Amino acid sequence: MSFNVVSIKNMSYKIRDNYILEDITLSIKNNDFLAIIGPNGGGKSTLLKIIMGLLKPEKGTVSVFNTSPEEARGKIGYLPQITHLESDFPINVFDTVMMGRYNGIFKDYTNKDEKYVMESLEAVKMADFKDKQIGNLSGGEMQRVLIARALSRRPKLLLLDEPTASIDPEMQSLFYELLKKIRKEMAVVLVSHDVGVVSSYVESIACLNGRLFSHGPVETAAKGIKEAYNFKLDLLTHGTPRRILKEH
Repeated sequence: MSFNVVSIKNMSYKIRDNYILEDITLSIKNNDFLAIIGPNGGGKSTLLKIIMGLLKPEKGTVSVFNTSPEEARGKIGYLPQITHLESDFPINVFDTVMMGRYNGIFKDYTNKDEKYVMESLEAVKMADFKDKQIGNLSGGEMQRVLIARALSRRPKLLLLDEPTASIDPEMQSLFYELLKKIRKEMAVVLVSHDVGVVSSYVESIACLNGRLFSHGPVETAAKGIKEAYNFKLDLLTHGTPRRILKEH
């Protein structure tokens, strides 16, 4: 059964007199695998923060799981674009993921906490690294640990801001395959600049540049991409199955 986990209606957000987002109306369903794309400064990260309840819109309404974003936060896993975790901080992989269970605050954890942490590490194929110091991880390994940390809360909605920014091309393919498996249990929303790659994996695309130009299936996204980026598009995406994005 499909239902809305996020409902945004006529939402606007501004800093001083500058509108970052204007008149956004968007629904995200429980089984969605959605990419939000658009140029730098288009408000993509801001939109995720509003859904997460970290920023408040000036106008309009935002409902997450039929309540306020702040009250729904326990059902959301969030990986920001910049994660403040020093690589030389003396902490291992297991404890890093456990921090996700308690929003970064160390507490005595339960057997249930340990079970969820290990299952999250297994999901990203990092269980064998649980005792390894984070300073000894590669960029791709670290990103998988951060995904596991977001998953450890057992979210129903996973928000990812530029999740492949520090992952090499070979690891990107494995990462997106992981997301395809994860999305069977939760809605997945990711921000990305790589239109060609993400369109081979996601089910729908929202084109955002201050306002929402389009939101729908990948194959019909070309017109919105053209308007958001202001260029012509005739793109054969990578991966299998291949998809051609053209104007309709």
